[in-house]
Amino acid sequence: MDEIKILITFNRTENYVGNDDEGESEELLKREYDKAQLKKVSSSSRISHEVSHPTWDVVSGRATIIIADINGELKEFALAGELRDINKVQILFANQLIGTYSSVEAQYDLKSGECRLTCRDNLHAWDTISYVGIPHNLTNNAYSFFTFLKDTTKTLTTTDDDVILENLKQKDFLESIKLPNGFLRPQTLRNAWRQLCEITLSYIYKDIDGMIKFVTSN
Repeated sequence: MDEIKILITFNRTENYVGNDDEGESEELLKREYDKAQLKKVSSSSRISHEVSHPTWDVVSGRATIIIADINGELKEFALAGELRDINKVQILFANQLIGTYSSVEAQYDLKSGECRLTCRDNLHAWDTISYVGIPHNLTNNAYSFFTFLKDTTKTLTTTDDDVILENLKQKDFLESIKLPNGFLRPQTLRNAWRQLCEITLSYIYKDIDGMIKFVTSN
């Protein structure tokens, strides 16, 4: 736990004094927590490489964090309702970013003075986004459906999520897979990607650099 740090960014601004040329400005409020306050930090992408239970799906990153509120500041945030409006939570190890989470549920225990954060990355939002379906002029191979869903995802997500192939060889592999007419009916964005992942034996995850990657098993 010694090298782990948590950075919380709230959806409210605070005054920031820059250099002489910049003067005073505003930026989102940030708070950092280190080993003195962190009681638990666990993160997982839930990717399974077991032959009997493979993961062919959109894999949303998750994290659970428990912070000891030593100075009482998080209690003030909780009472003001600001723990319900967290912009993002970042986990750093040895000052290197290893996870960013934009969906955060915070619970504050007044008795213990502990704050529990249950976090998921922005892929979690794909569960609630619907799309109208596939146009009829697509060629019936997996790569054409990949590019359609890639463009659709970038258009429909508030964070302009861009899904990329892990390497260029995957394009040839996807083009070799023929899909039936009527594949991918209107549904949620997550389910559409899941169908494509299942038929191509692939999964989607967000790496530590924030890149959303489509990974095939070939």
